[in-house]
Amino acid sequence: MITENVSQTLLTSFTIVRHGETEWNQLGLHQGVQNSPLTEKGLAQAYSVARALKKFTFQKLYSSDLGRAVETAQIIGSVLNLGVIFDKRLQERNLGCLGGLTIDEFSEQYPEDCEKYLSGDPDYILPGGESIRQSYERSIACFEELAFRHQNENILIITHEFILDYLLRYTLEIPLQHRRRFVLKNCSINRFVKTEHDWKLETWGEICS
Repeated sequence: MITENVSQTLLTSFTIVRHGETEWNQLGLHQGVQNSPLTEKGLAQAYSVARALKKFTFQKLYSSDLGRAVETAQIIGSVLNLGVIFDKRLQERNLGCLGGLTIDEFSEQYPEDCEKYLSGDPDYILPGGESIRQSYERSIACFEELAFRHQNENILIITHEFILDYLLRYTLEIPLQHRRRFVLKNCSINRFVKTEHDWKLETWGEICS
């Protein structure tokens, strides 16, 4: 198991890693389900976190099927000798017309939609995209299913910023409409356990040097 002090009621241990830095991350462009490749720094981050995870044993490696997560997962999988299982429910929130834009560009081109987006309304659906609640529900359903499928196993997952945000909120019962007051860094290590009765947070935002 990941740690020795986990309750005996542990069902599934999750180690969840956000993908490495991308070119659009550097430029401040919103990605959603659109893609940009990992930067040299992003590739280095993926190898670094892979080396850090070698001391653990994982039964399965799951990943979003979006390019930046795929790149990160394939690097980690090659180092850990794990095949990657892709699940589209682990995709980032679909940001629709916001994809490929900075927030300033979005405000200029879609002022009304930008105002609604920045309001944090969990039921606001971006044109061509999805709402916070829609992406929250499909990703949480995925985590719950994986927890049931892999009882008493250690699972490694490569996913995205919003998806990690959702699982943290779900675990700590933070309402979707509350503004984020925590940081989500590329290739950070985050650990959760699903026990018989609830979810628990073990580690948040661990960065490998």
